[in-house]
Amino acid sequence: MADAALDAQAVTGAKPVRPSLDKGFDPRTAIVFLLLLGGGLLFVAYSLYADVAASGAKTTTFLPYLLLFVALLIALGFEFVNGFHDTANAVATVIYTHSMPAQIAVVWSGSFNFLGVLLSSGAVAFGIISLLPVELILQVGSSAGFAMVFALLIAAIIWNLGTWYLGLPASSSHTLIGSIIGVGIANAMARGQDGTSGVDWGQATNKEADLSAAEIATLNAYKQSLDAATKFIPTWVKVAVAIALGLGTMIGWKRIVITVGEKIGKSHLTYGQGAAAELVAAGTIAAADMYGLPVSTTHVLSSGVAGTMAANGSGLQLSTIRNIAMAWVLTLPMAMMLSGGLYILFLNIF
Repeated sequence: MADAALDAQAVTGAKPVRPSLDKGFDPRTAIVFLLLLGGGLLFVAYSLYADVAASGAKTTTFLPYLLLFVALLIALGFEFVNGFHDTANAVATVIYTHSMPAQIAVVWSGSFNFLGVLLSSGAVAFGIISLLPVELILQVGSSAGFAMVFALLIAAIIWNLGTWYLGLPASSSHTLIGSIIGVGIANAMARGQDGTSGVDWGQATNKEADLSAAEIATLNAYKQSLDAATKFIPTWVKVAVAIALGLGTMIGWKRIVITVGEKIGKSHLTYGQGAAAELVAAGTIAAADMYGLPVSTTHVLSSGVAGTMAANGSGLQLSTIRNIAMAWVLTLPMAMMLSGGLYILFLNIF
Protein backbone atom coordinates (compact mmCIF):
# COMPACT_ATOMS: atom_id res chain seq x y z
CA MET A 1 0.00 0.00 0.00
CA ALA A 2 2.85 2.35 0.82
CA ASP A 3 4.44 1.73 -2.59
CA ALA A 4 1.11 2.38 -4.31
CA ALA A 5 0.65 5.57 -2.34
CA LEU A 6 4.09 6.81 -3.31
CA ASP A 7 3.45 5.94 -6.96
CA ALA A 8 0.23 7.94 -6.80
CA GLN A 9 2.11 10.87 -5.32
CA ALA A 10 4.63 10.70 -8.14
CA VAL A 11 1.83 10.83 -10.73
CA THR A 12 -0.03 13.69 -9.07
CA GLY A 13 3.08 15.61 -8.14
CA ALA A 14 2.08 15.72 -4.47
CA LYS A 15 4.92 15.81 -1.96
CA PRO A 16 5.19 12.92 0.52
CA VAL A 17 4.12 13.82 4.02
CA ARG A 18 7.10 14.47 6.26
CA PRO A 19 6.83 12.71 9.63
CA SER A 20 6.24 14.91 12.68
CA LEU A 21 9.53 15.09 14.62
CA ASP A 22 8.78 17.91 17.04
CA LYS A 23 5.85 16.64 19.07
CA GLY A 24 6.59 16.39 22.81
CA PHE A 25 6.40 13.27 24.97
CA ASP A 26 3.35 12.30 26.99
CA PRO A 27 3.90 13.39 30.66
CA ARG A 28 2.89 9.92 31.87
CA THR A 29 5.59 8.37 29.70
CA ALA A 30 8.15 10.80 31.10
CA ILE A 31 7.18 9.94 34.70
CA VAL A 32 7.49 6.19 34.09
CA PHE A 33 10.80 6.72 32.33
CA LEU A 34 12.22 8.84 35.16
CA LEU A 35 11.16 6.27 37.76
CA LEU A 36 12.88 3.49 35.84
CA LEU A 37 15.95 5.68 35.36
CA GLY A 38 16.10 6.49 39.07
CA GLY A 39 15.81 2.83 40.00
CA GLY A 40 18.58 1.89 37.61
CA LEU A 41 20.91 4.58 38.92
CA LEU A 42 20.29 3.52 42.53
CA PHE A 43 21.10 -0.08 41.59
CA VAL A 44 24.34 0.99 39.89
CA ALA A 45 25.39 3.16 42.86
CA TYR A 46 24.68 0.40 45.40
CA SER A 47 26.47 -2.25 43.32
CA LEU A 48 29.53 -0.04 42.89
CA TYR A 49 29.63 0.65 46.63
CA ALA A 50 29.28 -3.06 47.41
CA ASP A 51 32.10 -3.99 45.01
CA VAL A 52 34.45 -1.40 46.52
CA ALA A 53 33.58 -2.54 50.05
CA ALA A 54 34.07 -6.21 49.13
CA SER A 55 37.55 -5.48 47.77
CA GLY A 56 38.75 -4.85 51.34
CA ALA A 57 41.01 -2.01 50.25
CA LYS A 58 41.94 0.46 52.98
CA THR A 59 41.17 4.06 52.14
CA THR A 60 44.18 6.33 52.68
CA THR A 61 43.28 8.91 50.06
CA PHE A 62 40.15 9.58 48.05
CA LEU A 63 42.02 10.70 44.93
CA PRO A 64 41.95 7.25 43.23
CA TYR A 65 38.21 6.99 43.94
CA LEU A 66 37.68 10.48 42.56
CA LEU A 67 39.59 9.64 39.39
CA LEU A 68 37.69 6.37 39.10
CA PHE A 69 34.38 8.24 39.44
CA VAL A 70 35.43 10.77 36.79
CA ALA A 71 36.56 7.96 34.48
CA LEU A 72 33.19 6.24 34.97
CA LEU A 73 31.34 9.47 34.14
CA ILE A 74 33.42 9.97 30.98
CA ALA A 75 32.82 6.36 29.92
CA LEU A 76 29.08 6.76 30.41
CA GLY A 77 29.28 10.10 28.58
CA PHE A 78 30.77 8.27 25.61
CA GLU A 79 27.90 5.78 25.63
CA PHE A 80 25.41 8.65 25.96
CA VAL A 81 26.82 10.36 22.85
CA ASN A 82 27.02 6.98 21.13
CA GLY A 83 23.26 6.82 21.52
CA PHE A 84 22.92 9.94 19.34
CA HIS A 85 24.28 7.95 16.39
CA ASP A 86 22.70 4.62 17.28
CA THR A 87 19.22 6.11 17.07
CA ALA A 88 19.43 6.33 13.29
CA ASN A 89 19.90 2.57 13.02
CA ALA A 90 16.83 1.83 15.06
CA VAL A 91 14.23 4.45 14.18
CA ALA A 92 15.03 6.33 10.96
CA THR A 93 13.42 3.75 8.68
CA VAL A 94 10.50 3.22 11.07
CA ILE A 95 9.76 6.96 11.28
CA TYR A 96 10.15 7.77 7.59
CA THR A 97 7.98 4.89 6.43
CA HIS A 98 5.30 6.15 8.86
CA SER A 99 5.28 2.74 10.52
CA MET A 100 5.39 4.35 13.94
CA PRO A 101 5.19 7.93 15.30
CA ALA A 102 8.60 9.42 16.03
CA GLN A 103 8.08 9.79 19.78
CA ILE A 104 6.96 6.19 20.25
CA ALA A 105 9.72 4.90 17.96
CA VAL A 106 12.40 6.73 19.95
CA VAL A 107 11.20 5.34 23.29
CA TRP A 108 10.94 1.89 21.70
CA SER A 109 14.49 2.23 20.39
CA GLY A 110 15.86 3.37 23.75
CA SER A 111 14.20 0.45 25.52
CA PHE A 112 15.61 -2.14 23.13
CA ASN A 113 19.05 -0.50 23.16
CA PHE A 114 18.89 -0.97 26.93
CA LEU A 115 17.97 -4.65 26.58
CA GLY A 116 20.58 -5.15 23.86
CA VAL A 117 23.39 -4.04 26.16
CA LEU A 118 22.12 -6.25 29.00
CA LEU A 119 21.96 -9.32 26.78
CA SER A 120 25.13 -8.77 24.71
CA SER A 121 28.18 -11.00 25.09
CA GLY A 122 30.73 -8.20 25.46
CA ALA A 123 33.06 -9.95 23.00
CA VAL A 124 33.31 -6.91 20.73
CA ALA A 125 34.18 -4.61 23.64
CA PHE A 126 36.98 -6.84 24.86
CA GLY A 127 38.20 -7.39 21.31
CA ILE A 128 38.67 -3.62 21.06
CA ILE A 129 40.33 -3.43 24.49
CA SER A 130 42.90 -6.00 23.36
CA LEU A 131 44.38 -3.33 21.06
CA LEU A 132 45.67 -1.43 24.09
CA PRO A 133 49.33 -1.61 25.12
CA VAL A 134 49.84 -4.38 27.67
CA GLU A 135 51.82 -2.21 30.10
CA LEU A 136 49.00 0.34 30.26
CA ILE A 137 46.35 -2.30 30.97
CA LEU A 138 48.50 -3.84 33.70
CA GLN A 139 48.86 -0.38 35.30
CA VAL A 140 45.34 0.90 34.69
CA GLY A 141 45.19 2.35 38.20
CA SER A 142 48.34 4.42 37.66
CA SER A 143 48.61 7.96 36.34
CA ALA A 144 49.40 6.59 32.88
CA GLY A 145 46.36 4.34 33.10
CA PHE A 146 44.02 7.20 33.97
CA ALA A 147 45.59 9.32 31.22
CA MET A 148 44.88 6.48 28.80
CA VAL A 149 41.22 6.16 29.82
CA PHE A 150 40.57 9.91 29.81
CA ALA A 151 42.34 10.50 26.50
CA LEU A 152 40.73 7.74 24.46
CA LEU A 153 37.20 8.40 25.74
CA ILE A 154 37.32 12.21 25.52
CA ALA A 155 38.76 12.02 21.99
CA ALA A 156 35.95 9.67 20.97
CA ILE A 157 33.34 11.96 22.54
CA ILE A 158 34.73 15.02 20.71
CA TRP A 159 34.63 13.31 17.31
CA ASN A 160 31.18 11.80 17.88
CA LEU A 161 29.76 15.14 18.99
CA GLY A 162 31.27 16.91 16.00
CA THR A 163 29.85 14.48 13.44
CA TRP A 164 26.49 14.45 15.24
CA TYR A 165 26.33 18.26 15.18
CA LEU A 166 26.88 18.17 11.41
CA GLY A 167 24.24 15.45 11.06
CA LEU A 168 26.74 12.92 9.70
CA PRO A 169 26.33 9.23 10.60
CA ALA A 170 29.67 8.09 12.05
CA SER A 171 30.93 4.91 13.67
CA SER A 172 31.40 5.06 17.43
CA SER A 173 33.19 1.69 17.31
CA HIS A 174 35.70 2.90 14.73
CA THR A 175 36.11 6.16 16.62
CA LEU A 176 36.98 4.24 19.78
CA ILE A 177 39.37 1.97 17.86
CA GLY A 178 41.12 5.03 16.44
CA SER A 179 41.35 6.55 19.91
CA ILE A 180 42.90 3.37 21.31
CA ILE A 181 45.43 3.17 18.49
CA GLY A 182 46.32 6.84 19.04
CA VAL A 183 46.92 6.23 22.75
CA GLY A 184 49.05 3.17 21.97
CA ILE A 185 51.23 5.05 19.50
CA ALA A 186 51.60 8.06 21.81
CA ASN A 187 52.51 5.78 24.72
CA ALA A 188 55.18 4.01 22.65
CA MET A 189 56.67 7.30 21.42
CA ALA A 190 56.68 8.73 24.95
CA ARG A 191 58.79 5.72 25.98
CA GLY A 192 61.22 6.22 23.11
CA GLN A 193 59.92 3.25 21.12
CA ASP A 194 58.78 2.94 17.54
CA GLY A 195 55.20 4.20 17.28
CA THR A 196 53.86 0.99 15.73
CA SER A 197 54.91 -1.11 18.73
CA GLY A 198 52.34 0.65 20.89
CA VAL A 199 49.44 -1.38 19.49
CA ASP A 200 51.17 -4.59 18.44
CA TRP A 201 50.37 -7.44 20.83
CA GLY A 202 53.04 -9.52 19.14
CA GLN A 203 55.61 -7.27 20.77
CA ALA A 204 54.51 -8.55 24.18
CA THR A 205 54.62 -12.24 23.29
CA ASN A 206 57.69 -12.22 21.03
CA LYS A 207 59.88 -10.72 23.74
CA GLU A 208 59.00 -13.12 26.53
CA ALA A 209 62.67 -14.06 26.80
CA ASP A 210 63.45 -10.51 27.91
CA LEU A 211 60.91 -10.64 30.75
CA SER A 212 61.42 -11.93 34.25
CA ALA A 213 59.49 -14.93 35.55
CA ALA A 214 57.33 -12.63 37.66
CA GLU A 215 56.53 -10.41 34.66
CA ILE A 216 55.64 -13.42 32.50
CA ALA A 217 53.37 -14.73 35.27
CA THR A 218 51.68 -11.34 35.53
CA LEU A 219 51.13 -11.19 31.76
CA ASN A 220 49.72 -14.72 31.63
CA ALA A 221 47.45 -13.97 34.58
CA TYR A 222 46.16 -10.88 32.74
CA LYS A 223 45.46 -12.90 29.60
CA GLN A 224 43.51 -15.46 31.62
CA SER A 225 41.52 -12.74 33.39
CA LEU A 226 40.72 -11.10 30.04
CA ASP A 227 39.42 -14.41 28.67
CA ALA A 228 37.29 -14.84 31.80
CA ALA A 229 36.04 -11.25 31.56
CA THR A 230 34.63 -11.84 28.09
CA LYS A 231 32.41 -14.51 29.65
CA PHE A 232 31.26 -12.38 32.60
CA ILE A 233 30.63 -8.67 32.93
CA PRO A 234 29.17 -7.35 36.23
CA THR A 235 25.46 -6.64 35.92
CA TRP A 236 25.81 -3.12 37.30
CA VAL A 237 28.28 -2.26 34.52
CA LYS A 238 25.82 -3.43 31.88
CA VAL A 239 22.97 -1.53 33.56
CA ALA A 240 25.00 1.70 33.75
CA VAL A 241 26.05 1.46 30.09
CA ALA A 242 22.52 0.51 29.03
CA ILE A 243 21.04 3.53 30.83
CA ALA A 244 23.56 5.91 29.23
CA LEU A 245 23.01 4.46 25.74
CA GLY A 246 19.24 4.46 26.14
CA LEU A 247 19.22 8.07 27.32
CA GLY A 248 21.39 9.16 24.40
CA THR A 249 19.09 7.33 22.01
CA MET A 250 16.03 9.18 23.30
CA ILE A 251 17.60 12.65 23.54
CA GLY A 252 19.96 13.22 20.60
CA TRP A 253 18.19 11.29 17.89
CA LYS A 254 16.87 13.95 15.50
CA ARG A 255 19.94 15.15 13.56
CA ILE A 256 21.12 11.76 12.32
CA VAL A 257 17.59 10.49 11.74
CA ILE A 258 16.89 13.41 9.38
CA THR A 259 20.08 12.67 7.42
CA VAL A 260 19.28 8.96 7.03
CA GLY A 261 15.58 9.50 6.37
CA GLU A 262 15.66 12.54 4.08
CA LYS A 263 19.13 13.29 2.73
CA ILE A 264 20.54 9.98 1.46
CA GLY A 265 17.93 9.30 -1.20
CA LYS A 266 15.86 11.62 -3.35
CA SER A 267 12.53 10.14 -2.23
CA HIS A 268 11.03 9.01 1.04
CA LEU A 269 11.49 5.41 2.13
CA THR A 270 8.83 2.83 1.32
CA TYR A 271 7.94 -0.04 3.66
CA GLY A 272 9.90 -2.44 1.47
CA GLN A 273 13.02 -0.26 1.45
CA GLY A 274 12.89 0.25 5.21
CA ALA A 275 12.43 -3.46 5.89
CA ALA A 276 15.27 -4.44 3.53
CA ALA A 277 17.70 -1.95 5.07
CA GLU A 278 16.84 -3.03 8.63
CA LEU A 279 17.07 -6.75 7.85
CA VAL A 280 20.53 -6.29 6.36
CA ALA A 281 21.62 -4.17 9.34
CA ALA A 282 20.23 -6.61 11.93
CA GLY A 283 21.84 -9.63 10.27
CA THR A 284 25.22 -7.92 9.94
CA ILE A 285 25.22 -6.67 13.53
CA ALA A 286 24.22 -10.09 14.91
CA ALA A 287 27.00 -11.79 12.96
CA ALA A 288 29.53 -9.20 14.12
CA ASP A 289 28.58 -9.70 17.76
CA MET A 290 28.83 -13.46 17.36
CA TYR A 291 32.37 -13.25 16.00
CA GLY A 292 33.49 -10.31 18.14
CA LEU A 293 33.99 -7.95 15.18
CA PRO A 294 33.62 -4.17 15.74
CA VAL A 295 31.52 -3.17 12.74
CA SER A 296 29.69 0.13 12.48
CA THR A 297 25.95 -0.22 12.87
CA THR A 298 25.58 3.33 11.56
CA HIS A 299 27.56 2.54 8.41
CA VAL A 300 25.62 -0.68 7.85
CA LEU A 301 22.22 0.99 8.09
CA SER A 302 23.19 4.06 6.04
CA SER A 303 24.65 1.83 3.33
CA GLY A 304 21.53 -0.32 3.41
CA VAL A 305 19.29 2.71 2.88
CA ALA A 306 21.51 3.92 0.02
CA GLY A 307 21.38 0.46 -1.56
CA THR A 308 17.59 0.36 -1.47
CA MET A 309 17.41 3.80 -3.06
CA ALA A 310 19.76 2.73 -5.84
CA ALA A 311 17.90 -0.57 -6.42
CA ASN A 312 14.54 1.21 -6.51
CA GLY A 313 15.77 3.80 -8.98
CA SER A 314 14.90 6.60 -6.53
CA GLY A 315 18.28 8.25 -6.91
CA LEU A 316 20.92 9.32 -4.38
CA GLN A 317 21.87 12.75 -3.06
CA LEU A 318 25.55 12.63 -3.95
CA SER A 319 26.52 15.56 -1.73
CA THR A 320 25.25 13.68 1.34
CA ILE A 321 26.94 10.44 0.25
CA ARG A 322 30.20 12.35 -0.24
CA ASN A 323 30.02 13.96 3.20
CA ILE A 324 29.22 10.66 4.90
CA ALA A 325 32.07 8.93 3.07
CA MET A 326 34.47 11.71 4.06
CA ALA A 327 33.45 11.35 7.71
CA TRP A 328 34.03 7.59 7.52
CA VAL A 329 37.50 8.05 5.99
CA LEU A 330 38.54 10.68 8.53
CA THR A 331 37.21 8.89 11.62
CA LEU A 332 40.27 6.71 12.34
CA PRO A 333 43.03 9.29 11.69
CA MET A 334 41.22 12.12 13.48
CA ALA A 335 40.46 9.95 16.52
CA MET A 336 44.09 8.81 16.58
CA MET A 337 45.42 12.36 16.52
CA LEU A 338 42.96 13.60 19.13
CA SER A 339 43.59 10.75 21.57
CA GLY A 340 47.36 10.82 21.09
CA GLY A 341 47.52 14.55 21.79
CA LEU A 342 45.23 14.27 24.81
CA TYR A 343 47.24 11.34 26.20
CA ILE A 344 50.49 13.35 26.12
CA LEU A 345 48.65 16.29 27.73
CA PHE A 346 47.18 14.16 30.54
CA LEU A 347 50.53 12.46 31.19
CA ASN A 348 51.91 15.88 32.07
CA ILE A 349 48.92 16.64 34.33
CA PHE A 350 48.57 13.45 36.37
